[in-house]
Amino acid sequence: MIRETRFEYYDRIIGPDARRMAERLVEQHRADALKYWIAVGFERGPSKMHDAVLSAIPSMMVQRLMRDATDPSAVKAVFQQPGMVTLGSTIECIDRLRPNHSATSDYIQTEMVTLWHEAVHRHYGRKVYEVDLGLAERLAQTELRGLSTDDLKLPFKSIYVQIPTSADLKVANVESGEHIIEGAYVAEVTGDTEPRWAILLWEPPKKDAQTVYDDALFCFSVALPPGMDLDAALTRNEHEFGSHVPETTRAYTRGYIERIYRKMLARQAGTY
Repeated sequence: MIRETRFEYYDRIIGPDARRMAERLVEQHRADALKYWIAVGFERGPSKMHDAVLSAIPSMMVQRLMRDATDPSAVKAVFQQPGMVTLGSTIECIDRLRPNHSATSDYIQTEMVTLWHEAVHRHYGRKVYEVDLGLAERLAQTELRGLSTDDLKLPFKSIYVQIPTSADLKVANVESGEHIIEGAYVAEVTGDTEPRWAILLWEPPKKDAQTVYDDALFCFSVALPPGMDLDAALTRNEHEFGSHVPETTRAYTRGYIERIYRKMLARQAGTY
């Protein structure tokens, strides 16, 4: 069964009216759209519609910035655009207004990278792949020896991979605990010193979540130096992001990266 991507989930939650209003605000106010709507909220008071539009504006802003980007896959260049800098600062200010704010640099980075993933996925055609449990188990037995990073290519510059919940891959949310991963955005990153994949693991809110926005995210990147042994590349990447990630999450993440690699190799070999 095809499940929703994160973008589709929030698109449904926000609703078409709020999204259309957000689009108009972004066209009228550009980088200041979010600040303008916050001011409107202070003047009119809280409402469900205001919250929905507030949630939609960042996504609309990033999508608009993507249209002007020379290379949407060049993350560093995209994030250096004045509009992205303004958006990041505004998101941080919004979070600091909340009673139990979490506006750390990691939090802001995750928010911005998530918006980039959703926008670049939309830009490149919103391609979705589903890995069923049987395929995941078969790929888990695939031997990586003798393969290099040159053997690996994404079918598109950005894809969304649906993961069977029975695979029991997890990501942690500070407030709501562990969530079982349902999917991930995987995108090529250009403009760096070496080829790289950016990966965003996502799990929607739990059934007992206090709000519809209480999801869990974990983003990281995988460097793919040309000609490097594939298993060595996996080990290198595990060490790079492992120092600031809990041991349990590192284990889940390495297993997930291996499945992504093996799925793509199986596609190229014509066995999937």
